[in-house]
Amino acid sequence: MKKFILCTLVLMLVISGAAFAAKSVSEAGKLGVGMFGTTPTVSYNFSDSLSGQIGLNYLTSSGAGAAGQLGVLGSVAWDMYKVGANTVNLGALLNYTSNFACVSGLNAMTIALTWGAETKLNPSLTVGLVLFPISYTSVSIAGATTTNLGVFNMNNGAGAGAGATLTGRLYL
Repeated sequence: MKKFILCTLVLMLVISGAAFAAKSVSEAGKLGVGMFGTTPTVSYNFSDSLSGQIGLNYLTSSGAGAAGQLGVLGSVAWDMYKVGANTVNLGALLNYTSNFACVSGLNAMTIALTWGAETKLNPSLTVGLVLFPISYTSVSIAGATTTNLGVFNMNNGAGAGAGATLTGRLYL
């Protein structure tokens, strides 16, 4: 009976080791396209636990004298831990927008701490939710600058911000 139990334990270890090896496919070097909120992005996995993305955004406003804002967004994320197909990450984000059509000049820059979770729907597709626990925004209009330190608020210079955004990525 002891030999049977010992053989069963060894077999379980071998099978679980093989299953782990099959699941541990490297994420390093993968290139993806996706969305960070409403911003289209290109992402790259620098390693199995560090990724980055960059994207261009265009914001519009309504009303008299309204004009669009062109901006760039960049972020990095470090995977803190993984549970199955789910990943919890911590990172940083930089978003810069400029109202190129405004004579007086409107520029906004936001730096934010990000905390998020992603899940793999299949090997090529991930979806997630990103929270902004702390953000710092600086808005400059006609030479006058205002700053805002936000908690669960991401102000991009176009009005009230949001404390979270949805993400999606398709790996190529």
